[in-house]
Amino acid sequence: MADVLSVRERIDWLARLVPDPAGRLSEGSRRELAEGGAFAVEALRALVEQGEAEDAAWSAARLYFYWLYSGQISQGRELMALVLPLSEQASPSARAVVLEVAGTLAFEQGDEQAARSLFASSAELGKLVQDSATEANALGGLARCELAAGNLDAARAAAAACDAIHLSRGDDEADRDFPLHILAYADYIAGDDDAARAGFHRTLELNRRCGRRPGEARELTNLCSVETRAGNLDLADSLGREALDISAEIDYSRLLPYCLINLGGVAAARGQYERAALLLGAGDGLLTADGAQLNPGTASEYRRHRAAVAAALGEEGFARHYEEGLKLTAAEAVEVGRQAPGLH
Repeated sequence: MADVLSVRERIDWLARLVPDPAGRLSEGSRRELAEGGAFAVEALRALVEQGEAEDAAWSAARLYFYWLYSGQISQGRELMALVLPLSEQASPSARAVVLEVAGTLAFEQGDEQAARSLFASSAELGKLVQDSATEANALGGLARCELAAGNLDAARAAAAACDAIHLSRGDDEADRDFPLHILAYADYIAGDDDAARAGFHRTLELNRRCGRRPGEARELTNLCSVETRAGNLDLADSLGREALDISAEIDYSRLLPYCLINLGGVAAARGQYERAALLLGAGDGLLTADGAQLNPGTASEYRRHRAAVAAALGEEGFARHYEEGLKLTAAEAVEVGRQAPGLH
């Protein structure tokens, strides 16, 4: 265990790197956090052991970016289980942020009941302490929960409320990305490909203008799904490959499984069933390694593609290629995704 001085130095470094846990992280800061985040996690464990409620709460909130982008969801939830009860001794502002981060991590693991409760508490406390940024983030989280439950009108209402807060605050354009993304995703789940396409293109261009490559990759792979369902398979393949390339370049571990699974959907739609099974297995393998689950829109399409591939190959044939995909490392899976479709 690090001594007290090294713990303080690491916590101060984290605070400088992520001054606003409810805000955004630059590409440079994200890369620096990826390199040093494990040391900050050690420092957080020390703070919890020492009962340092305020510093532990803020540090856990700041480490959210590390856990999300590096695919350490299980580790994040493990530590949040320790930080949440301790945060009852912290300031209301710190606890509001911690609740929102804990909600996001719970959602990423498919624990929607816990996520909903955490987001609701965060939104209420954020409003009480006049932390509108955290309140907006929590409302965005509640919108995701409503999407997962199939309550599309409620999801749209929560996303619109989140967007209204950003507009009232005069926030940067980039802050509107998430609520607008949720609105597009609601259209996608509803099966309205034209509206979803327009919405995802809107947020794609927003992220490109703001230089936010994770958001760019996210919307490219979402557009891959839209175009696959619409039957525009060459375009879908191009979009999916671009998303995969960006995710690999910036080491966006959380998005890689989505890119692979969506490219698997393109392969399934083309009748390239062995390649599809391989890519679906690769995506599932990376999700399991991250301790995460698919978000609802992709999950529904995943089930459809998996059923079609299993029907075409038979259960034994599907299992053989799927299990081959499960064994792939992230780097190997990316190379398979980049290969010309005829190679598998």
